[in-house]
Amino acid sequence: MELHHLCDNRNCVNPAHLLAVSSKEHHQFHYPAGLATQSARVAARARERRKRDPEGVRALERAKYARRIARDPEGFRAKCRAKAARRRHRKWNRDWGFVS
Repeated sequence: MELHHLCDNRNCVNPAHLLAVSSKEHHQFHYPAGLATQSARVAARARERRKRDPEGVRALERAKYARRIARDPEGFRAKCRAKAARRRHRKWNRDWGFVS
């Protein structure tokens, strides 16, 4: 038996999102019969996802993330880089005797 993630998130361990299926069934979940091309498989998975999420919660979450990125395009990493640069500069000044 294999675990199929109904939410398509491999890291999810919520028992409600996991389904024990045989290897053959698991393969059929990911590659439905008659869908030869990659784009057709992607479209089919998107349709399945929309059926499982009729309120569009995932779309709302993605939109919320996009708005957050738009508000702060530099983000957290840039702030961390600036903080580390200031720390390095203070250390350099201390090492060379510019600051007592």
